[in-house]
Amino acid sequence: MLYVVGGLSLIALILVPPLVRWPLALLWPAAAGLLWARPDDRPANVPYLLMGQAGVSLLIIAHAIVLEIGRGSPEPYASTMWSIGNWLLGIAAMLAIGIYAFILRFIFWDRQTPIFSGRETAEDVIGRIKRQ
Repeated sequence: MLYVVGGLSLIALILVPPLVRWPLALLWPAAAGLLWARPDDRPANVPYLLMGQAGVSLLIIAHAIVLEIGRGSPEPYASTMWSIGNWLLGIAAMLAIGIYAFILRFIFWDRQTPIFSGRETAEDVIGRIKRQ
């Protein structure tokens, strides 16, 4: 699964407009930073990070496909395809911002609820829940 998402991300980096290339390219290092900072939360975070990265990549690939279809279309259809392509790119950018917010929340937010605290591992929490 990791290789599929990585391949989709590389294809998306090739197809994305230059303005969006750097924020998209920094998603992998940000996700690696989260997995390094919170090793006990890896089983919970990895699926969300991979699904988010795959979603951003698929939206950008769809953006490129829609723009290519619009290039060969007559005028009313071409402008509609251009608008749909811009919507897809905007949704991909909003999803990338959401992934960054998810990463920053888990790196810098210390869980202070009755069940979770910043010093407990996932195994401690599961053990406490089983004892209750």
